[in-house]
Amino acid sequence: MVRERLDNWCEKPVFISFILIFLMMATGMYAIYQLATNSEYVWLFIKAPVFRKRGSGTYNNPKHVAGFPGPLVAQGLANTSARRLGHLLRFSAGHASLFTSADKMITW
Repeated sequence: MVRERLDNWCEKPVFISFILIFLMMATGMYAIYQLATNSEYVWLFIKAPVFRKRGSGTYNNPKHVAGFPGPLVAQGLANTSARRLGHLLRFSAGHASLFTSADKMITW
């Protein structure tokens, strides 16, 4: 029974949107970490001096981290209202979307 539910779940495009939503949240968490610790690095590379006081996530330019989640925040909020998903997935999608929109405001 669990196997059938997993097979049906992986065939849906909702699975891909959840992967992107949580990837977006992880990038936002990294950007907030950079902002809180005043990090000079993006992965192992040194940021440009202009962008040192801003969180940029995995991108060198902070504008790119603000542009990536634009459509995905709307997708995450739409997944929150979908009745065919379980409560945990809806709560997780809503939480990730709100967290990312807050991150977008911080890094702008």
